[in-house]
Formats: sequence, C-alpha cells, structure tokens
Amino acid sequence: MNIGETREQAYAREVNARATARNTHATDGTYPDGTTYEFKTLIGSKPSLGGKKTLENVKTIKEAIERYLIADWFVVEVQESCYLKMDKATAVEWLTARVTLSKASAKRGGWYKLRILKNPRTQESTNTILKAGYSIE
Repeated sequence: MNIGETREQAYAREVNARATARNTHATDGTYPDGTTYEFKTLIGSKPSLGGKKTLENVKTIKEAIERYLIADWFVVEVQESCYLKMDKATAVEWLTARVTLSKASAKRGGWYKLRILKNPRTQESTNTILKAGYSIE
C-alpha cells in the first residue's frame, strides 16, 4: 500500500465516507450525502492526475484537468489532517496553477503525466509543458 492510499483511508474514516473499489479512476469515495470525492495528498509525494488516459487527445492542460475531475469534490491534504475541499470549478483553477508535466518511467510506458505541486508552478515547469506541445488554458 502506498502513502496516498494510506492517507486516503484515514480521510475516509475521518469524514465517515465509503471508499470506492481500489483503482477506480478519479473517484475515491462517497460522502454520506451521496456526493463523490477525489482525494490527493501532498504529504510525501507529488501526486498524479493521470497520464495517458488524462492527456489523450487533449492539447490544453486545463482541458485535461476538467476531463479528469469527474467527482463532485476534490480534496487535497496539504498537511497531516489539514484538507482543502474544493468544488470542481475551484479545483480546476487551483490545479491549473499547480500541475506540471513529467514522464512516467520507460518501464511504465514513458507517457507524460500531470503531477500536482505544493506551490504554484514555476516558469521552468511551465516551459516544460509548452515544449511538450501543450498550452495551459
């Protein structure tokens, strides 16, 4: 089990949510009111918003983020037990300012992946996105 799954389970217990099946794409659980959420933690990693599937047939990073966010809420653990809970529109803006492009290892196909940074993206990371043929918005 990786750190993200461990933190995700702790969050689900804390908010009395029902977790989805393992490896469910872009929806990690359901709150008691029936709304869904996607959970990411910035503790110990730079979490991914996905790679090949998220970026397939997309040329703007914002469009890729909008495609990825299928849950009702996006939750980011910024510090231990300190969560930002955002609706889709807020999450798209928050993520658009923070994601960067990296490549999965060649062993995993070498696909580009979107990674979430703790702080707003640097100009160097923005240049990496542009050089790869994507625009931000």
